[in-house]
Amino acid sequence: MPEVGPEHPITYRQEIAAPLFDRIRAGGSCAVVGAASMGKSRLLQFLLRAEVRRHYLGADAENTLLAWVDCNRMAEISEWGLYELLLTALVEAVEQGEREPLLQLRREAILEHNALLAQRNVEIALKILCQEEELRVVFILDEFDESYQCLSAQTLANLRSLRDMNKYWLTFVLFTRDALDNLRSPDDVQSFYELFSRNHIGLIPYSNDDAQRVIAQQAARRIHQLSGAPTNYALHVCELSGGHPGLIVALLHGLTCSAPHAESWQEWALHLPGVLEECRKLWEGLRVEERRALNHLAHKMPPRYTDKQSLLLKGLIIQQSDRELRIFSRLVEGYAAAQSAMPEATLEVDAATGRVYVNGQPTAEELTEKEFALLVYLYENRGAVCSVGDIISHVYPGPEGDGIFDNTVTALIGRIRKKIEPDQNHWRFLHTHRGRGYRLIVEDEVEKV
Repeated sequence: MPEVGPEHPITYRQEIAAPLFDRIRAGGSCAVVGAASMGKSRLLQFLLRAEVRRHYLGADAENTLLAWVDCNRMAEISEWGLYELLLTALVEAVEQGEREPLLQLRREAILEHNALLAQRNVEIALKILCQEEELRVVFILDEFDESYQCLSAQTLANLRSLRDMNKYWLTFVLFTRDALDNLRSPDDVQSFYELFSRNHIGLIPYSNDDAQRVIAQQAARRIHQLSGAPTNYALHVCELSGGHPGLIVALLHGLTCSAPHAESWQEWALHLPGVLEECRKLWEGLRVEERRALNHLAHKMPPRYTDKQSLLLKGLIIQQSDRELRIFSRLVEGYAAAQSAMPEATLEVDAATGRVYVNGQPTAEELTEKEFALLVYLYENRGAVCSVGDIISHVYPGPEGDGIFDNTVTALIGRIRKKIEPDQNHWRFLHTHRGRGYRLIVEDEVEKV
């Protein structure tokens, strides 16, 4: 649907656009992380506008090609599927008169349906664009969560190789619902993950100015339906939504049907089906740990440090002072408070009996001797980072440790995780500290709010 009402100014979403284009200008990659209904599609449309590129990139805009790769369009989640989609995105991004060489490469990749051929054709396409035409190519990989989790480690390593072959000429911008280390263990995809490990940008709710402008834009579409709404409705919609794009639309739709009378605005809003649906989508799109943190915060209890950092990145909580946090929207706070209490997952290791209990139940599969020895060592040192060297000395004492290297410990850790972690996509107990070792977390790590 075409936009109605005030057009977005160049300052729209500048808290996201500015650091994103700074990374592109520097030849670096980044991941943009946001919760459900946070206005990602509108942001992408804005970023792809030529005048936006010119504003943020200046003279570099003319030789920068932004290629939007919607991963929902992938024919199949596979190495071939990824490369075919990258070729398609390049064809769609270049000018009409420059498409023929890329079209031939794409056509060949589709007809042959061969992953290696498709990979080589992407390499050729990038050589044409980056090295011959001297264009800086930016692949914007949208909805990348499932692909990141399911593509083979070698496929992602090949993407890193593409970048290294075209260093400073090729960059990746990922759009995901969660930080990459929560989607997949960094150990599995280390070379690709390194491109983004320190470069996550939060897709946070609208600033107050952007929220007011979007409310005016949405209201212009409903000008006749909102004729009976209270004159100050825009201020209430902005405050209740906390700048969440989905909640803004739901509240405005609610005003076309009814308005608060005897009840407060918040009471009225929490009975709107659209508002409840937006809260549900946001809630169900979060990890269990994030939901628990919001539930705790809604009841004035402190969240774990790691969950706090994740929610701050997504803009779902706001740091009001050194020790004070609040949930970004009173509607989401009310929804979180109404959810059932969520007990923390528990892990017990009984060295005497050789049994391991997760949430009070013995593990479905018993640990091997070495797996159990490693887990006992970590359990005895829980909360502390144990180096790989110390682990080898304990699990493989004396001459037995000769010839044991880091990859042996990595494999052992992976097998233990499969047996003790409730969620194989999100480690609760056994955490990797890259370059330092491993840490077992059993108790909650919290900070006072």
